[in-house]
Amino acid sequence: MKNNSFKFSNIILCSFFLFLMHALPAATMQQINANNCDRTIPSNSSENAYFAGEGLQQVAADIIIEAGTNFTLEQIKVNFGTVNTKLVEFFVRFYTNDPANNIPLTQMGDTQAIEPTSITVVDPSFPISYSEALLDLTPVQFMGNNNEDTTYWIAITARTVSGGSPIWEATTANTSGSFLALSQDDGVTWTKDNPTMEKLEGVYSFIGTCDSACDKVIPSNSSENAYFAGEDLQQVAADITVDVGTNFTLEQIKVNFGTVNTKLLEFFVRFYTNDPANDVPLTQIGDTQVIEPTSITVVDPSFPISYSEALLDLTPFQFMGNNNQDTTYWIAITARTVSGGAPIWEATTANTSGSFLALSQDDGVTWTKDNPTLEKLEGVYSFMGNCSPTLSNEDPSSTGLNDIVIFNNINESKITIVNDSNSSLESIDLHDITGKRVLSVDLGNSSISKKTIDINTLQTGVYLLNLKTSESSLVKKIIKK
Repeated sequence: MKNNSFKFSNIILCSFFLFLMHALPAATMQQINANNCDRTIPSNSSENAYFAGEGLQQVAADIIIEAGTNFTLEQIKVNFGTVNTKLVEFFVRFYTNDPANNIPLTQMGDTQAIEPTSITVVDPSFPISYSEALLDLTPVQFMGNNNEDTTYWIAITARTVSGGSPIWEATTANTSGSFLALSQDDGVTWTKDNPTMEKLEGVYSFIGTCDSACDKVIPSNSSENAYFAGEDLQQVAADITVDVGTNFTLEQIKVNFGTVNTKLLEFFVRFYTNDPANDVPLTQIGDTQVIEPTSITVVDPSFPISYSEALLDLTPFQFMGNNNQDTTYWIAITARTVSGGAPIWEATTANTSGSFLALSQDDGVTWTKDNPTLEKLEGVYSFMGNCSPTLSNEDPSSTGLNDIVIFNNINESKITIVNDSNSSLESIDLHDITGKRVLSVDLGNSSISKKTIDINTLQTGVYLLNLKTSESSLVKKIIKK
């Protein structure tokens, strides 16, 4: 129904509004990807619209986050129409997706009332005048998945000065993917347009920034299997691969552990380099000491073993990437219970990625893989944090933690550490590519602002520097020319 067909008649205008109240349009936005995060669906000469007034009905457009990407929404531009009144404020809600029906499922956030930063009239035609509203948002992050695309929904409603019914401009000219979803009960239930009707897309721009989705998640497979992983029993470690050109800062861990007639008390997390020849942990580069879980949620209360998901908030630990190839590290997790009974780390064969779990019976000195005739198991966990690009070794390289910067000029036989933070520096260890420690410096838990280390006696090659501070451990690749 074209705009010029209802500009001159109140009867046609009323018919148009009745159509809007019952029609369910079609639309979606294209995928968000790392190269171009902003998505714009342009106007098609005020072709159509939907009622989207606060208290009337919700209208939502889907947004697809590409595999391996997170999207942070910062601004929205949206075209709304009004009759003899002005737009005063907007309401934006965010929903997960119901994959079975491809409609909004669970509200995961909202913006409360937003006063537009600007309103620009784009079509002043009588009786409906369309304007583009710019909404500056508190940034909202839509988390991606490393293995598949992730769909969310954004619902936008508005309120006018007079209380009249605003309409969200829509178009059939730029539809891609799904089409708009409609809720008549404030987002409790959602429906799709009748397939015989026009499928409409809202006119909008979703504006923001993208970054890499770094979280690694291995979901449960109905408590399929497990490994003993109690402190003083054995260490169990899962590998994590840091993509080429990327550093990964680990901030949280979610891990599923089982217990028998007792409760989880505390956890121990250790970090290791990789032995490329045997694909097992090699050299310990840091640990978290004792961690009390931030939360423990029972996920399978079955008798006799009850499984719980523990959330561990860590002092951020940075795994340094490589500009030329992926880099593998290992994360070992053990636990202690209230009674001292043996806890077990839930494991699965359904979602193995990378290598499978490695075991140590001597507190991390030596490591082995499971007997190859047995099931190859992966732990059930989420490693959560942030990614950042690696920097060339010719330039100062920020560790990203507490304003500590490590300078490694490959043309000079020295390493310079600048400490502009409040962290106390404890020690520096340097390992060669075989894991052998070739240099150790005790910094005495001092807050020195600058430390220079002479590596002139070392052979030419690549080394891993492990800097321990009062707050964390930092690992960086060092090149000796």
